[in-house]
Amino acid sequence: MKVLIFLGDIIFDSNNKPIGNAVRKINTWIEAGVDVQYLTKRHGFMDLKALKDSCKSNGLNTEHIHARLGDMSFVKMVEDIKPTVLIETKDSSGKEKPVSERLGADSKVKSIILEAGAGLSILDDNPEELLIEDEKEESEA
Repeated sequence: MKVLIFLGDIIFDSNNKPIGNAVRKINTWIEAGVDVQYLTKRHGFMDLKALKDSCKSNGLNTEHIHARLGDMSFVKMVEDIKPTVLIETKDSSGKEKPVSERLGADSKVKSIILEAGAGLSILDDNPEELLIEDEKEESEA
C-alpha cells in the first residue's frame, strides 16, 4: 500500500512543528509495510530545505517528498505517483477543491480529507483501516 500525504496542516504546522501524534502514526504505518510519501506546496530551495530538516529531526524519511515543479499540477503529480490512499485537507493544494475531487472519474485513489491542523490523530494506527475510513464515516452519518 502506498499512502501519499500533504505535509502542511496534516503533519507539520506553519512553524514546521509536528501536529499531535502524526510522526508516531506515520512510523507505525511504515513499520507495518506502508510506503509513505509526501506532497508539499513549498517549492523554494530554502523552504524545502527547512521542511526536509524538520522531517529528519523528527525521524521522518525525506526520500519521497514531492514538490511541484513549474506548472505541474498536484492532480498530475498524484496521477503519476499512483498512491493507494491520498490524505489531504480541503485546501492542501491551495485550490478551491481538494485534489481528490479533481482526479479523473477512473481514478482508483482512495481519498481521506481531514480538517486543517487536525493531524492524523483521528486515523487508525492499522493502515488497512485507511481503506475503509469513508465507509465508517458514511455509516455514522
